[in-house]
Amino acid sequence: MAKLASKPSPENVHKFRTSSRRVEVLVSDLAGSRNGNDKKLLKLLGRLRKKAGRVRDLDVQSVALRSLKIPQEPQRKSQLLRTLAEERARREKKLAKSLMASAAFEFQPLKTNELQTWIKSHLKKLNVEIEPRAGHRILEMVRSDLHTLTNELNKLAAASLPSGRITIELVDALISRSREHLNWELSDHLIAGNRPAALKTLHDLLDDGVEPVLLIGLIAGTYRRMALAQALLAQGAAPARIFSEVRMPPFKQGAYLSMLNKTDSRALAERLKRIAEADLAIKTSKATPRMQVEMLVCELMG
Repeated sequence: MAKLASKPSPENVHKFRTSSRRVEVLVSDLAGSRNGNDKKLLKLLGRLRKKAGRVRDLDVQSVALRSLKIPQEPQRKSQLLRTLAEERARREKKLAKSLMASAAFEFQPLKTNELQTWIKSHLKKLNVEIEPRAGHRILEMVRSDLHTLTNELNKLAAASLPSGRITIELVDALISRSREHLNWELSDHLIAGNRPAALKTLHDLLDDGVEPVLLIGLIAGTYRRMALAQALLAQGAAPARIFSEVRMPPFKQGAYLSMLNKTDSRALAERLKRIAEADLAIKTSKATPRMQVEMLVCELMG
């Protein structure tokens, strides 16, 4: 949703329609007796998919029109293309507005007994059993949303082979692993300006259950250190002085100084301001936390 709202290209609109339809089918299959959350989710997805469909129809029409050869009246073809483009811009604006409004809606978390039932149902489809204690441990260690649970359960199911039984020892071994290496990876990608890698690492951290507000803190720390190092560099400080304040492995220091020399101080100040705005938006529930941090990284790396 974050990607579509920030860049409603024909490809992103098409992907959203396809993905949202799959989610609708998944929720319908899992929810034998639908609760309030299920009904709200299905209604929301249906409304958004309908708006995206209107934009997609215009994209298809534009492609078809461009492929037509009308040598007799080329001006009419150009006029029709402009009309379609104007209509798409209007519907695109409505879609983006609906996406941002929907992002501010938060579903109530599932109850423990509902999660336990869902875990058993999901693993049954994978022909995997789970010890009762292992099921309780998963819920202690993983946030109570189906997306995170699905990722962790699929990993556990694969690791349980050939026995096909998830034990508490297996849960402890796989889920409680340290995320420190991913934190360092995210910082490295932000510093290097590697947007695809930064987004991938960000999604890995979010899928592993790291709270978005903590990731905002990590991102803010990365850019504050950059601002401090840049200020010291502008004062003529020696590398040893800079890296006594901003810790950096020796093999990364050369590239870091090069990056600082290429970074505009005003642009860096704007990024810090944008990070503060995203932090405030998360804490005041102006949009879903995950979407806020995803959009933040997209903007910082833009």
